Amino acid sequence: MYTAETFASFGQLTETNESVHEDPVYYYGYEEIWGRVHSNTDIWLKNFAGWPTFHDHVSTAGHFQFYGGTPDMDEVFLDGYTEEAPEVVFKHKAELIRQHGIKPFGDRPSDSHEIVYVNLQGSSYDVMFGNIWEHAPETLVVYDDYPPYGEVGDSIGVNVITFKDTVWTRGESGTVPDGSSVFVFNELWLKGEVRGAQTWGCAENIYLVDDITYRHTPVGEHPDGTGDVPINRVDYLGIVSEKQILIQYGLRDVMADGHRHRYNCPDIYIYGALCALGDGQGESHLDGVFTFQYQYPHYGTPDVTSGGTTYTYPDLHLSWYPPQNPPYWPSPLSPGGMSACPDRMGPDYPWYNPLWPEQLPFKERGRIYLFGSVAQIRRGFMHRSGSDPMDSSNYWDLDHYIYGTNAWGVNVPDANGSGIGYNKSYHYDYRFMGSPPPDFPIVQRVNGNLELTEVMTSFIQSPTDF
Repeated sequence: MYTAETFASFGQLTETNESVHEDPVYYYGYEEIWGRVHSNTDIWLKNFAGWPTFHDHVSTAGHFQFYGGTPDMDEVFLDGYTEEAPEVVFKHKAELIRQHGIKPFGDRPSDSHEIVYVNLQGSSYDVMFGNIWEHAPETLVVYDDYPPYGEVGDSIGVNVITFKDTVWTRGESGTVPDGSSVFVFNELWLKGEVRGAQTWGCAENIYLVDDITYRHTPVGEHPDGTGDVPINRVDYLGIVSEKQILIQYGLRDVMADGHRHRYNCPDIYIYGALCALGDGQGESHLDGVFTFQYQYPHYGTPDVTSGGTTYTYPDLHLSWYPPQNPPYWPSPLSPGGMSACPDRMGPDYPWYNPLWPEQLPFKERGRIYLFGSVAQIRRGFMHRSGSDPMDSSNYWDLDHYIYGTNAWGVNVPDANGSGIGYNKSYHYDYRFMGSPPPDFPIVQRVNGNLELTEVMTSFIQSPTDF
């Protein structure tokens, strides 16, 4: 039997094999890749800890570029390779989900639902709506010294700060019929456990709050029967963003106890096919990627009580916000007493860290265990060195995606390394070759033809019981 091929039939699929900095992203020797791989641009491989190993066919509309010698192609590409292959068309809208998906939170963007926070519970879900609002601007005096680094010093200026907050309201719980998709117009936060076949699509960014697992597959096991447990013929998940998919760092969790928590540190388990379709319209940092939140951590200074007086927002009383040029933010030598505090690494940028002001942010955060597939416009970062090679000024300009050159923090317990982010354990879900998630983007080549693939009929209809 034949069916239209979807993006989920590839373990890794990219429009361009470059990062958001528009530089090549390499495959290295410590990587073993399962599932077909395709890129519409060149694919770069580097002889670092040996050459990578691809277990399934690899194709590129361009060519393979090798650094560190020339490998034995049969040892690298165990199922062969193709250069100058037809390009896969990347559309920037989740057309099938928009057309067929249910829209339980409205059929257009909502000012009162700026964030839709969904906790998946099998075939049902709970939901909270977040509405971001701004306080009246506050004027904070900038001093040349301030607790806890010294006494209140001399005034050298003022910061005018518009603080932001999120007001949450509970939405009505719902269900997703087996074999259906859901479309959300506002930013989507997602976590929980899936039963049945369902796809969640979103016109904005999707944030993965916590583990996303299958009801009928033990966490850490393969759903496709290639591991130690039987094949899961019930649960299939698609996650499609028309912008980006990000692993969330932390939040004030209104689904739990209302307190602020770090999540996904250490480790996150993700079951499903991921697809990030964002069109940055010339701004590469806005292109669709699967990546992680809070990539350049900095120490923040919480409020401090001294001599019976509480001093609030020390960072904002010691440094200019937004950063001025010069001085740069957050250099230890910027004005506000930094040069008098050599033990002070520099403050965090307000609201860049979702847990700001966080005193000990995490750098190395563990491992991503993905059982599924990833399609994205660009190769999203999952690990950073801690210094941004695109900028040498220490100037943080988040509006233009300049993050400065240095990051500070501590590693998750038992995590090794000196960078920031995650190690990867990606396992392709071979069920997606024949049973993709509902309404997942279909593969179309630049010649206009739909790709058809022969599938195992046992995957086409999922039985109602495992």
